[in-house]
Amino acid sequence: MNNYRIIFYQTLIIIFSKQNIRATFFSFFLSLFLIVILLLCFWNLLPSISWMKVIFYGVYDYLFNLFWIFIITSSFIYLFPPISTLVSGFFLEKVVDNVNKRLGSYEDFKLDGDGYLSGIIAGVRILGFSTIVFILVMLFKWLFVSSIILSIILQFMASSLIIGREYYEIIAIKYFTAEESKRFKRKNYINIFIVGMFCNLFFLIPLLNLIAPIISTIFMTLRFNQLRLKNFNI
Repeated sequence: MNNYRIIFYQTLIIIFSKQNIRATFFSFFLSLFLIVILLLCFWNLLPSISWMKVIFYGVYDYLFNLFWIFIITSSFIYLFPPISTLVSGFFLEKVVDNVNKRLGSYEDFKLDGDGYLSGIIAGVRILGFSTIVFILVMLFKWLFVSSIILSIILQFMASSLIIGREYYEIIAIKYFTAEESKRFKRKNYINIFIVGMFCNLFFLIPLLNLIAPIISTIFMTLRFNQLRLKNFNI
């Protein structure tokens, strides 16, 4: 855990450094706009489902409570990380470069990566995989498990795996070939998953989630460099 304490401390310093402050503020305002839009969509959805009362009669209130407790919570876990990553995608590779320059490891990153598209590609992939997870969790919830909490935990764990993998790819694509990246990922699967859980929490904590893509990118880059130095021979 000492490694993660060091990373948290470094992340707090780096995120408001001169090199990253613009990306941090852009991410903040874009994510704030995004959250307002999502909340308005959910708010406007509320009156539109009143027709359910006609169909379901007495069980309407029960279904309505399930909708708000499970569907809304689950939808936020499902939608916010990928969309927030998409809107901040143009800045993420620059953030990776700034972190590596600060660590003195920038020259080690010998590949060009996907440029500004890397963050956008990650957002699209997170959205695609999260959609599959969301559908599977919904089916699992209605067919096998009545516990809302268990269903949300399962979705959180699956989303963390996806987020960890895709944020890893943003950094790894600049350093490894595709085959080297796969080997490194297999070797450090648990570590990448743990970072993914931290990143997922960043997306869920109020206010912090407004700069979650930047925090997640810095956090993953710092952990990646720790693991890369520890596993020098891929």
